[in-house]
Amino acid sequence: MKKLILSLSIVVVGASVCFAGPKSAPAKLGKDKMVTPTEELFRANEFDIGMFAAVAIGRVDYTTHPYYNGKRTPNVNVNDYDHTVWGGGVEADYFFTRYLGLGVEGTWLAGSDVISSVAGSVIARYPIEYGTWGLAPYGFIGGGGQFDSQNAGFGHFGVGTEVRLKCHWGVFTDARWVIHDSNINYALIRLGVRYNF
Repeated sequence: MKKLILSLSIVVVGASVCFAGPKSAPAKLGKDKMVTPTEELFRANEFDIGMFAAVAIGRVDYTTHPYYNGKRTPNVNVNDYDHTVWGGGVEADYFFTRYLGLGVEGTWLAGSDVISSVAGSVIARYPIEYGTWGLAPYGFIGGGGQFDSQNAGFGHFGVGTEVRLKCHWGVFTDARWVIHDSNINYALIRLGVRYNF
């Protein structure tokens, strides 16, 4: 609960900065003409940090235990799968151009064990700006490692979109397919906030 209150406080403070007004005064061009400097919302050489909530759907994780049919059967084990698990994480992205960047993230999910993973992605986005706000649909592909009782490497690919305000704050959502063996493949859906420098 404390984490939720802290997260909401950060978003409220960020939003108040958004609506505080322009940082620079308009420039004069001759007698009657004024031009307000415009700032790109999605820039080259941009560094972003973010946090997100996540849900994984599919064969996310499994535990192996002895088979029970009213009684324990020795030497016969079965796998139980977690099909929907919740969690969250943090991320950092760097865009070399307005359109292309790299990202790294850490995710924690509450499966039979706590599932923690670290992943990297190549990200391609297409910014569309509307004055003081804009959006950027994006696609990504990458991979990483999962660390729990079943350590494994994995690959992923997905799509998403980010809505950004002039104050450098934005919200994003995306979905990906995660593949690390034939028995544990799942969809991961994220919703979060980003701040860009």
